[in-house]
Amino acid sequence: MTEEKSYEVKQMMLKYVGRIYRESQRKAELALKGDCVREVSPRDQASINLVRYIDRALRDCSGDTQLIIRREYLEISSPTWWQEKYAKSTFYRLKKEAVQEFMHCLDL
Repeated sequence: MTEEKSYEVKQMMLKYVGRIYRESQRKAELALKGDCVREVSPRDQASINLVRYIDRALRDCSGDTQLIIRREYLEISSPTWWQEKYAKSTFYRLKKEAVQEFMHCLDL
């Protein structure tokens, strides 16, 4: 039986996923650049596949989850980006739910 991960562990995992996502996204963009005609290497294809997998998992999530995960973990955003859209307590509640939902969609 698997043990439920704590919220802090889930956040650390998503921060790592975000870092790998950004690196893979950069590699995928370079590999698919229109002015460069070459065969995509297996390593570049792995980056492309990872970005597609994460993007697909994110599309399966609710709108608030998509926004929060993208801004909190997948992109480099201002730490206070959420203040114009959410009250503090609402944001932290939705963030906790978003972490849970996205982890489920990633099957982690």
